[in-house]
Amino acid sequence: MIKTLIELVKKNKNIYAFLFCFCILPSVNSNAQSVEEIIANHFKATGSGKLLNVQTITTRGTLRQGGIEIPIVTFNKRPNKVKI
Repeated sequence: MIKTLIELVKKNKNIYAFLFCFCILPSVNSNAQSVEEIIANHFKATGSGKLLNVQTITTRGTLRQGGIEIPIVTFNKRPNKVKI
């Protein structure tokens, strides 16, 4: 069946390509994963679930502007607390 569809698409590309993409493909039952399942599987496989328990993040950097260097340290703490 797929071989026949491919031959038809080659002969009448526009009409059959449209029908195939918008009529036939959506009717095929797929077992696709949802975004939540993909992320849950990723966390499970990599052990990244521990990142959800992080309460504080410290970021250090340097701001360079006009020949002046200013060290910057930011502290982010849950929930939505920031100290610069």
